[in-house]
This record gives sequence, C-alpha cells and structure tokens, in this order.
Amino acid sequence: MSMDSRFALCNMASDMGIKNAIVSPDEVTLSYLKGRARGTPQLFQSDEDAGYADRITFFGGGGKSIEHPVLALKGAGVKAVIVESCSRYFFRNAINNGLPILICEGITEQVKNGDELEVNVSTGEILNVTTGLRFPSNPLPENLIEILNLGGYIPYTRKKMESLTEHGSLSN
Repeated sequence: MSMDSRFALCNMASDMGIKNAIVSPDEVTLSYLKGRARGTPQLFQSDEDAGYADRITFFGGGGKSIEHPVLALKGAGVKAVIVESCSRYFFRNAINNGLPILICEGITEQVKNGDELEVNVSTGEILNVTTGLRFPSNPLPENLIEILNLGGYIPYTRKKMESLTEHGSLSN
C-alpha cells in the first residue's frame, strides 16, 4: 500500500467511526522517511499474537455522507467490506463507488486474524475458506449489483444515459 493510501486510510478513520487506525511500518515506510526524518526512525511493530495486525475491522461506517472513507478503503486495496452494521450513508457510498458491502451480524466473532474469506455478492454468502464455515447475509438487490458490476454509480448512470440516447428516449 502506498504512503498516500496509508495517510488517507488513517485520516479517514474517524469518519468511519474508528478511534484510530495504524498501519504497521515496513520498507515502504522506511523509503518514505528517508531524507524526511530527523535522525534514525524508531519503528514499532505489534506483538505477533496481537489481534489487530494485518486486519481491517471497523464498526458503523460513520454517519457522514462523504465518500472519503470508501475511497480510502479502495485505495488500500480492499475488495469488499463485511460489517455487522453501518450507516446508510456509508453503505450507499460503498455501492456508489463500486465497493461491495455486505451486512452480516455476528461475523466478527466467527472470523479470526489471517482467515481468508470469499464473498458472493449476488447470493450474500460469505465463505471462510480457512475454516469452511459459511455465513449468510442479505443479498444485494439486482439494481445494486448492476451498479457494482459497472464500477459504481457514475458508470451506471452513463450506461443508462447512453441507452436512452440510442433508443431516442432522450433528446437534446
């Protein structure tokens, strides 16, 4: 993940209802600090058994209607979001920006650090590949899946406008 993505992710944490966000330092961090730091940087890592290393977990999604948290997650390489609950603003911003989001109550108690998950947005099923456990969530309606498949609401709207123009339903 680039430093810009790390900064965006950590700065937008409060907009997602998170108290703080920490990205473990690595070679990208050292490269960024080279020539910027005064003296030798002292890097700290989490304990090996810490439950938060290499895991993005947040609750709520905040109540603001801004898109930055979703864009930060996408910039960080997140392919889908699974939450126990979130604000309607965050939910819709995720869909509108092409980031699949599923609500699955109780999932945070069933998934451990390092588990690999597969998400079927059409059926709402979440498979924990590591343990074999399956979790149901509410499947997304077809119109939201279409928005996701097209990459977000703007490409979706462009396609709809082109279709209307081609069929003469929309005139200048």
